[in-house]
Amino acid sequence: MSHLSPRADIVFKKIFVKNSDLLISMLNDLLMFEDDRCIKTLKYLSPEQTPNFMGLKNSTVDVKCTDQEDRIFLIEMQMVWNDIFDKRVLYNSCKAYADQVKAGDEKYTLYPVYSLNIVNTNFRSDTSGYYHHYTIKDDLENAVQLPGLEFVFIELAKFTKNPNVGNPRFKNIWLKMLTITDTTKIDQELLDNDLTSRAIDLTEEAYFTKEEREIYAQYWSLVRTNNAIYDGSEAAKSEAKGKAEGKAEGLAEGNLHNALKMKLKGISIADIADITGLSIDQINLLK
Repeated sequence: MSHLSPRADIVFKKIFVKNSDLLISMLNDLLMFEDDRCIKTLKYLSPEQTPNFMGLKNSTVDVKCTDQEDRIFLIEMQMVWNDIFDKRVLYNSCKAYADQVKAGDEKYTLYPVYSLNIVNTNFRSDTSGYYHHYTIKDDLENAVQLPGLEFVFIELAKFTKNPNVGNPRFKNIWLKMLTITDTTKIDQELLDNDLTSRAIDLTEEAYFTKEEREIYAQYWSLVRTNNAIYDGSEAAKSEAKGKAEGKAEGLAEGNLHNALKMKLKGISIADIADITGLSIDQINLLK
């Protein structure tokens, strides 16, 4: 039986926008909400906040909702990591927080905003961990947190390699569900769970119309295009950096050569340092 990837916009929304109990379960698990912090009910809101200039909008799945305590949740599935995605996340979260206050309001209550960002690729090379939870904290007293905004980023590529590595409190069953593809053998754990089993049923290709399957194919075509653009951009950056470093090395060697020539001609060390910018110690070592 063939399954469509739940990471595609049309599949993700068919699963989670039309079935709030599935989204509640996923949010509680991925945000590690327990006991009185758990989400019990959800109301969907319009997610469209990001201006077009923020870029690559169409490779992103986004859902916005609020719960029984008026907490706001922004969920994004980013297929192509790029240098502006984290800025988009900050923009969306801060806007959702600020928009709670309307012009002319003298009394108001600001409710927390939680931003959950599931990234299909890796974006942090400094750690093997795939789960990253950011809050606003005091630099000197790390335990002191400024409430209001919290951000969670999950790197799916790292998760698929080491699904059992991470916080023991973290339940990864929904990440396993999100990483299924049309060639994946479904994990029995997912089939034994009533909620993830229902979600998997909703990914069956037969459940989608011909038009929806065409939209699905177009989505992945866009993702591949954006990946190629990003990879090309990174390659160009690397090439430019290499050229700049090579040019800098050449200039440095030329500077040392000129300093040595001036030294051999009897020009004072102080004057050579003033002309070349080299230190006196560097010039003294030249022979």
